[in-house]
Amino acid sequence: MPLDPAKRRAYEKADYVVFGAPEIVLHIGERSAALDTLLTEANATSATFISSDNPNGELANEFENQAGRRALETLLNASYSWLPGEGRDPNAGPDWEGEWPAEPSALVLDMPIEEAIRIGRVFSQNAIVYVEKGKPPELVVLV
Repeated sequence: MPLDPAKRRAYEKADYVVFGAPEIVLHIGERSAALDTLLTEANATSATFISSDNPNGELANEFENQAGRRALETLLNASYSWLPGEGRDPNAGPDWEGEWPAEPSALVLDMPIEEAIRIGRVFSQNAIVYVEKGKPPELVVLV
């Protein structure tokens, strides 16, 4: 089943935040000089923003989301460098008074896009965010 247009718009408007000092906030279609600097310093050419929370774009309970996070972290720790972050609904307040709660996520460095797509599908994600150094992040729909 194709991705619901309203969900696609929500993914396209989301803030994709990489934790650090300072935080890096990525937006679909907008190049990030801060991310380019991070990639250069890490000797990386690309990054993938991925989550395991809320499979199929449906709110899951905290137990399910934590289990998914542990599995994703184990998988990433075996092969990749990554930084923690979260996807945020720009309409949600700090205590989730808006549309969608923040989703813990990972910014994975130099993961081939084919592998990122495979992992996103393993965790039943509707989409991932992929970016090559010097280019804007793009939404990669998986459904």
